[in-house]
Amino acid sequence: MRLRLTALLLACAGIAGCAREPEIFNVRNARAHVDMLAGTIGSRPTGSEAHARARAYVIDQLRIFGYQVRVQEADARRPELGRTARVANIIGVLPGTRQEAIGLLSHYDSRGDTPGAGDNAFGVAVSLEAARLLAATPERQWTTYVLVTDAEEEGLLGAA
Repeated sequence: MRLRLTALLLACAGIAGCAREPEIFNVRNARAHVDMLAGTIGSRPTGSEAHARARAYVIDQLRIFGYQVRVQEADARRPELGRTARVANIIGVLPGTRQEAIGLLSHYDSRGDTPGAGDNAFGVAVSLEAARLLAATPERQWTTYVLVTDAEEEGLLGAA
């Protein structure tokens, strides 16, 4: 328990440093996101308590960076795979002055038998750090969309 608390505090400290260098991608920030998702939270199968904690974490981070965040809940179906699931996709939007947009995409669930660091805490970490960097850009022109889908491990159900 003490080790997990220490990891949580270190992750928070790393994330709190996000505002220090807005002009560069900070690998330490991204690593703190991976550590939180795959280490502290751990395996995140769709519908689990850990899955809900990961969703809350991603939402909180995007809001800290200034994104307008909503959760798109839907009953997703992939009849060709014989699969259905209740999904909760995270959509963060940061308006720009032009109609063109930049999109960042990843997924926050993992398989139940792995902490999901490479699939896909790493992708979420890159999306979050890029989202932070784009939000810190002065005179931002392009709207930024951050889409973090759900149930990718269930047959791309969140994307469906």
